Amino acid sequence: MIYFCCDQLRRNQLVGSALNGIDYLEVLDHEIELTDPTHRQKKLVVHFINDVAPNSLNVKNLQIEGGERIRGIVALNAALDGADAKTLNVDVDQYGDFSIYTLRLVQNAQNPAPPDGIDPPFAAVDFSFKVDCPTDFDCEKQCDCPPAVREEPEIDYLAKDYASFRRLMFDRMSALMPQWQERNPADIGVALFARQTKDTHVRIAIATADGLEEMTRVAFLAGDEGKRRAALSCAAALWQYLGAGARK
Repeated sequence: MIYFCCDQLRRNQLVGSALNGIDYLEVLDHEIELTDPTHRQKKLVVHFINDVAPNSLNVKNLQIEGGERIRGIVALNAALDGADAKTLNVDVDQYGDFSIYTLRLVQNAQNPAPPDGIDPPFAAVDFSFKVDCPTDFDCEKQCDCPPAVREEPEIDYLAKDYASFRRLMFDRMSALMPQWQERNPADIGVALFARQTKDTHVRIAIATADGLEEMTRVAFLAGDEGKRRAALSCAAALWQYLGAGARK
């Protein structure tokens, strides 16, 4: 059975860096049932994210915490795997109970800080010795990682006329295409862009006019003289603006 550390995003940042940490841990049980039955659940295989420097870790750097009925488990031996520099083979004096234990990398028994070169979030991993024993419980650990922060465009909701829409869309294009710096009105790209901006503004104005027309109709039906005058005044001003824009 394999126990992983949870933070996958941070783990990816450590790959190939100067820091190291525990990637996952294996408890050998049925794998050695025939070859070494007396040491079942007494052998831990600790896999690291990057290669472990020779002689950088030993039993003094290993602490096993936790347990309900069986506590005080001690690492007897720790050695790098000859075939894989990312693997540390650990032998313990006894196996644990059904509760959760923690393997922690420390400076020494008096200093619980991680050894030099070990990233603190990856200096410990939770595991159970009874990985292959039957159980009615789901032992899968849930990793609730927050979603990645999306880069939302900055929108100026005060942009309501041609000049402000033009500035807003040019600002957006500067973010999407920073290599395009042309702003001369005679440039073909600027001319097409300005045409699109004007069309967008006219469509918004027409949609607003449709809403005012509906509001005017409702005001007439309701018989509210004040609302009727206000709606007619706004609609007249907007249609006058649209007519002036169409003549340009």
